[in-house]
Amino acid sequence: MKQNISIVWFRQDVRIADHEPLYRACQSGKPVLAVYIFDERQHGKTSFGFAKTGSFRAKFLRESVQELQENLEKLGISLYVAQGTSEEIFSALSERFHVSDLYYYRLYGTEEMEMEHQIKAVLQETVIHSYDGYTLYHPNDLPISLDQLPNTFTAFRKMIEKTGKIRPPFPIPAYKAKKVILNSCVPSYSDLRMTEPMMDDRAVFHFLGGEGKAKKRLAYYLFESKRILQYKQTRNGLLGEDFSSKLSPWLANGSLSPRTVYEQLKRFESEHQSNESTYWLYFELLWRDYFCFVLMRYKEQFFQRSGLRRLPLKKAVYDERKLNAWIEGETGFPFIDANMRELKSTGFMSNRGRQNAASFFVKNLGLDWRIGAEWFESCLIDYDPASNYGNWLYIAGVGNDPRPFRYFNIVKQAKQYDPNGQYMKHWLPELAALPVAFVHEPEQLSASEREFYGVTDYPQPIVSLSQSVEQYKATDMKARKRR
Repeated sequence: MKQNISIVWFRQDVRIADHEPLYRACQSGKPVLAVYIFDERQHGKTSFGFAKTGSFRAKFLRESVQELQENLEKLGISLYVAQGTSEEIFSALSERFHVSDLYYYRLYGTEEMEMEHQIKAVLQETVIHSYDGYTLYHPNDLPISLDQLPNTFTAFRKMIEKTGKIRPPFPIPAYKAKKVILNSCVPSYSDLRMTEPMMDDRAVFHFLGGEGKAKKRLAYYLFESKRILQYKQTRNGLLGEDFSSKLSPWLANGSLSPRTVYEQLKRFESEHQSNESTYWLYFELLWRDYFCFVLMRYKEQFFQRSGLRRLPLKKAVYDERKLNAWIEGETGFPFIDANMRELKSTGFMSNRGRQNAASFFVKNLGLDWRIGAEWFESCLIDYDPASNYGNWLYIAGVGNDPRPFRYFNIVKQAKQYDPNGQYMKHWLPELAALPVAFVHEPEQLSASEREFYGVTDYPQPIVSLSQSVEQYKATDMKARKRR
């Protein structure tokens, strides 16, 4: 006779604190088995041929799942870690056990929603308990329906700050039922068909996965260093551990919940101080929520080239030379190249870098924004569908941006945020000897000066900034008029 069990299915929620599905399952009094699946589709290829989960995020994820397994074991719950397709794994589990109940957090990406549909088809006799928990504000607590969601972030922010409410986090549950024993281990890198990444010595922060590391970083940034008090002034920094919270990777895979961050932020303000910077961390959590709600509203449209605006765009030109130059950090624009090399070498890039790299990709190189978004998806440790694609839609001008044409002047941005070229020289050692006067625009050097400063191997600019952006702008405006 099959053992009667409940399953808690973990996905982008690899934690035991503030986890409603786990809490509810433990409250039921039934034997609980936790399940995490390295679904082969999430470790396959993107539509443009990149690895869907790059090695840095895979490393961070493996560490996070390993700690989740250890934490659940302390509660008396086994975490069964499997590899394959989710429907195949659940089908095998249903043959071995009588799965009476399935508990999980809903996700909002089209692929994730399709996966849920397939699991339900496999577990037709199972009672499904699904919950919302990826956002700070619960979707059911919004003062409007999703189809009434404001088209700009500012309108959303003003509405939610006036009428919204934030639910308290769930406590870590106590588990008293019989343990369901099913041994497993986290897949190796070879199992995932990749090699373990080697962190570049120039990385200024080493991200380690797991709920404990997330809580430690949160406590450090708020209570130990109190760097939160300068967050608004430093958040656009490029070098260093503490110019920003660095919480995004743990938020992305759910080692840390936004409600836990908010709860600790409010505690800090109560015990110490509140200012513009403490508000700004909450402000960034709101941006994360907003993109998630936009994804929930627009679904497949969120990932289409025409975006939310359904503009009749001219067919994008695929230029492999430009694409590879951007990926490898060989465009001839030091600010772009430094950021792209950091991304490829560490799996991380600052928010300021992401905005500039994306703007350059679309507005100067004239490439399909979805290709750039997929490269970020592959590389970023803190990738999540809503924030990544939402930001690319925004930069490409087919998302939630009130401006008809948004463009980042790369050289101006570099001079503003890296005035002495410290960041660029850090990631572009071939420019180390350049004086500040030339580091932002090395193309101004004569041939003899390039030889004198040892920059003969650094490429000339791949495009003209002014001409390329004007060409793109003219094309973009025609598309908007045709609409």
